[in-house]
Amino acid sequence: MLDTASNGNFLNQDVDDGWQLVENIANSNGSYGEEYDRTNRSSTHHSIESDEKLRKDVKALNEKLDKLILAQSTMKKVNFVSAERWNQSKKGRIHNLLRCAT
Repeated sequence: MLDTASNGNFLNQDVDDGWQLVENIANSNGSYGEEYDRTNRSSTHHSIESDEKLRKDVKALNEKLDKLILAQSTMKKVNFVSAERWNQSKKGRIHNLLRCAT
C-alpha cells in the first residue's frame, strides 16, 4: 500500500508502474539464476583431507587442555590469612602507630 505522503509515487513511479514492479518481484522470488549459489557440496579428496586435518587439530587441542587441567589439579595448595586474622593484625599495627606517635 502507498501512504498519503508518497503522493501516489512508488520508487519515483506512478501507481500502475509500482504495481507492475511488485508483481515482477513476486513472480521472480522463487526463481534464482544459475549463479545464485556456487557452493560446492561434492565430497572431494580435498574436503576429506581438510576434514581429517581438522579432526587432528581438535584432538591435539583437547590433549593440551587435558594437560593444563591436570597440571592445575596437582598444584600445591597455598594457605592464606583469614579476614579475621588480617583485621586483628591491622588493628595491632594501627595501635602501634598511635603509640609511637604520642
